[in-house]
Amino acid sequence: MVIKIDFTAVRTINSYGTRRLMGFMREVKPRPIEFHNCPSIFVDTLNIVRDVLGNPRDPSIVKSFAIPLCCLDCQHFFDAMIQTKDVKADQDDMGLAPQVCPKCGGTETERDVDADEHLGFLATD
Repeated sequence: MVIKIDFTAVRTINSYGTRRLMGFMREVKPRPIEFHNCPSIFVDTLNIVRDVLGNPRDPSIVKSFAIPLCCLDCQHFFDAMIQTKDVKADQDDMGLAPQVCPKCGGTETERDVDADEHLGFLATD
């Protein structure tokens, strides 16, 4: 049975929370774990502390995560939740569909992060 962890309510994470999550994951392995709705702050943690995803031979799977965007019409910064399966890391736009600004409804947006750095947790090295 897959364990699904939804991070929708997570707004911050500190070293104590990261350590507790890693301990939980060690306890439930080898059961597969899926991470859903990971906010940007958690994506940053995944990129810094690679062990959060577990053993490279038996990693957890990030199913969806936030990417910071800026609306070019109104300069509003916001996070868009995307499905990992839709990401095309080798394309400049990451293969993402246009995102709608929640403030003005504009669809002209650009990433507010470097794609290679933000998507580092997806690397399978």
